[in-house]
Amino acid sequence: MVEPTERSISVGRPEIDRSGLSSLILDSAIRFISFRLEALPEDCEAWLSQFWEEANESRLKIPAYLALHPRLTLMAARCTARLPRLSARLSDGAEGKLIENALNTVCLAKVFKLSDLGACVLEIPARPQDYSLGSSKQTLRRKVKAAEKLGIYCRPVHDKDEQIALIATLDRAIAVKSNPLYREHDSDHSYLIGNGLWTVAFAQDGEPLVIAVTPRDGEWALLQAFVSLGETQHRSDARYLLTKVVVERLAVEGVRHLVDTRSPSQLPNGLRHFQRMLGFRIKRIRMRQ
Repeated sequence: MVEPTERSISVGRPEIDRSGLSSLILDSAIRFISFRLEALPEDCEAWLSQFWEEANESRLKIPAYLALHPRLTLMAARCTARLPRLSARLSDGAEGKLIENALNTVCLAKVFKLSDLGACVLEIPARPQDYSLGSSKQTLRRKVKAAEKLGIYCRPVHDKDEQIALIATLDRAIAVKSNPLYREHDSDHSYLIGNGLWTVAFAQDGEPLVIAVTPRDGEWALLQAFVSLGETQHRSDARYLLTKVVVERLAVEGVRHLVDTRSPSQLPNGLRHFQRMLGFRIKRIRMRQ
């Protein structure tokens, strides 16, 4: 999932309410230019995910890729307009505002918000045990069993002193990541302390392996951080176990949608495949007061 360790971005409210402006522009433009164009794919969401995968494989910056592939870009815009759309009602509380700010992040052309272009969303079942069911979760179940055989376990972390110590470990681990996409020198993730639900995977000897932080508000939660504290195989297995535990914990809390902070266009392809295997799909989100 991520190694999304981005800070939440505060979004001020302009004098003119533009909460639905970018969505209206996108929908109107796509309806106008779609007449007499080639047929849409049967599964617009899957096509769009593949489009962003190919864009990332090109190693071009996204604006350059879009400009060099106008036909595919137009199809991507049309598929975006056909994405499933969810309705998010968030409170004025701190965690609600955090989720709202993430969804309002402008991620393309300085106009379109994450909620309008489509965010990676995991639908959480009402019954926690249902998440791991089905043929699509075979890899998840296999990896969870591998982690449990190694004695890996997960537990909530409420104590702020323990969170402070874990953040120090997190910042050290990120500084030496082998993948430059995840490496970050002189990072400071103290803003995560006391923020949202903390769930951590530990080795049998108590060593922390993976940290997840998920603010939640009503039926919505934000995948603000999901970070491995190293690159060993048992940490990789721990990621699957921690995902299962986090989803089940959120289900008990009444959460029905877990949204990533990154746009699908920003995801490294390895992370994209991991998320889709776990059940994340691209969906547009309408903000409700």
